[in-house]
Amino acid sequence: PAPAAADATDTAFLARFPQAIATVDEQMNDLAFNKALQTVWELVGAANKYIDDTAPWTLAKDEALRPRLATVMYNLCEAVRLIALLVKPFMPETG
Repeated sequence: PAPAAADATDTAFLARFPQAIATVDEQMNDLAFNKALQTVWELVGAANKYIDDTAPWTLAKDEALRPRLATVMYNLCEAVRLIALLVKPFMPETG
């Protein structure tokens, strides 16, 4: 979905990612894999809190709130994408 205008909740949620990505990169370079995974889990926790705070299941019930729902879902999809990229080095290869 295409996002509508972001509010303070969206901005605060998304603002966590650039610093966390830089932190994970630094931790990986320092071979501090446990710390890198801890940082990723903090992002997962932030995404969970964002879901609780925005209540997309409630937004979906009201047609007038569909633009807000689109923003929330867009932000969550972006969060999942970034978290997946951060977890990729820890995932086993399959062929």
